[in-house]
Amino acid sequence: MTRALVVIPHYFDPQGGGRHGSRCPDPMPRVRALAACLDGLHTSLGASQVAYDIAARVARPANQREAVELDVAIVTTGSKHLLGELPVPSSLYRHVATDEDGWMLGFACRDVLRAGLGAYDWFLFIEDDLVLHDPLFLRKVAWFQSLAGEQRILQPNRFESDARALAHKAYVDGDLPPRVLDPWRSSFDPDTLPALEGRVLGGQVRFVPAANPHGGCFFLSAAQMERLAVQPWFALRDTSFVGPLESAVTLPLIRTFEVYKPAPENASFLELRHFGTGFLSLLRPASGQRPPE
Repeated sequence: MTRALVVIPHYFDPQGGGRHGSRCPDPMPRVRALAACLDGLHTSLGASQVAYDIAARVARPANQREAVELDVAIVTTGSKHLLGELPVPSSLYRHVATDEDGWMLGFACRDVLRAGLGAYDWFLFIEDDLVLHDPLFLRKVAWFQSLAGEQRILQPNRFESDARALAHKAYVDGDLPPRVLDPWRSSFDPDTLPALEGRVLGGQVRFVPAANPHGGCFFLSAAQMERLAVQPWFALRDTSFVGPLESAVTLPLIRTFEVYKPAPENASFLELRHFGTGFLSLLRPASGQRPPE
């Protein structure tokens, strides 16, 4: 069975005083987000799935062709976490405790990933408020690699959803100002890369170089993880891409790979839900337009 190492940085400080959910006074949104993250991983990709045979009164294994043996490592620092509040079994993850600074937990996650080299087929980094609902997610990533080559990686589009909002679904990772990517254009310049197309289930799907390569996650094959881990900058605590949270996950990607995302017209080909509606709440009706009831 395919094996995947999943690392999740998780931090909560109610006195943090910041705009991030990990530093707000109310812990419950963070608890619900992490629980949804774990639930999505195990119910979409995990092997514990059955189909009921009513006549025989038994449950038989289901989806074993797509099943992945998941090793989920939640990486924390000190006592600043909410693992004791989670409404899910502790068997769904293992706790990796560190003394890393909270802003730098993503770099500790990179250390966990590197330590797993040679033991897994897939290496996943996913922030604790991202929810995966696509059982074919890794199959799509593998298909893209066969189409584009291991030098190119496919990042998902993150979205928020709420049927009561002005838009029921919004993709939140808009194009970055060019100056943000300028320091790294010698290794990743989306303006110089071609769009790619492939045929899936009888239709065409288009992929574009990521004008915003950040997605709070990555999904790498064993060969790609090995390629990433030997780069001289992989062990560096370089925080120069936007900030430490973004740098830990995205900076090594743009220094090592050509990063693509599904084009807007087929954005849902590969996507992850961002827990909550922080971006959706920013939408306002145009003049003369009524908000939803």
